[in-house]
Amino acid sequence: MNAPLHRRYQIVSSEVGETETFDLETLSRLTGLHEELILEFLHAHLVRSADPERDADTESPVFDERGLLRLRQVATLREDRNVSLGTLRLIVRLLDRLEEVESELRLLQERLR
Repeated sequence: MNAPLHRRYQIVSSEVGETETFDLETLSRLTGLHEELILEFLHAHLVRSADPERDADTESPVFDERGLLRLRQVATLREDRNVSLGTLRLIVRLLDRLEEVESELRLLQERLR
């Protein structure tokens, strides 16, 4: 049986309560995307940095595992499906909302137990 769609978007950390972070160069190497394109996606709000306050003071953003996963999703949609920037923004907003609703649902299910 297929796993529910939302399982693709969950982040699994190697350490309980901790998430690995990546600098721009490492993220570029992991995704195969140019650093400039990653920054373009960041400025278009298609991917979020792990520490927006730090990014305001520096030109070197850091990304967490969630950002890495989202960047891979956006790149796949852009390159393989030829999705426009406007459509990518809509998809990202819908994915964010889906994750919020799933989190709320999990909390409600836990309360009922």
